[in-house]
Amino acid sequence: MPAGATVYFEPLRAQWREVLGADVVWQAESWTTFEKRMAQDPPHLCGSGWAADYPDPDSFLRASGIQRNTRWRNERYDELVARAGRTTDQGERMRLYGQAEQILVDEVPIMPLMYTRKHRLVKPWIQTYPMSWQDVVIEPH
Repeated sequence: MPAGATVYFEPLRAQWREVLGADVVWQAESWTTFEKRMAQDPPHLCGSGWAADYPDPDSFLRASGIQRNTRWRNERYDELVARAGRTTDQGERMRLYGQAEQILVDEVPIMPLMYTRKHRLVKPWIQTYPMSWQDVVIEPH
């Protein structure tokens, strides 16, 4: 788990101990150490997070690193996500991504535990505020 994430995982640890009788020991690591460990010898359980780089299912189903970080493989999933990425018909894309997502639900290579929010104050002269800074438009003020 990345350093600083204990605030999220300690309550989970307490619940697992109380309800399941499982005593989990979290090991906080720097991001560099965490990435190296995930590439070489990933643990059976780890905490990590992902935020969408762009508002599209592709950011979670392909770009998030689900397979890289878990070493989980499913050829059908790969095929669906690849086809969805090449498809320009939005309805078809959503159908394909929906099928891929169902595979994640059925096989559970990841277990989302929480969703977080970020609140931002944006000045009135900021006309566009998307997820990516490269698309921000700042009006003269």
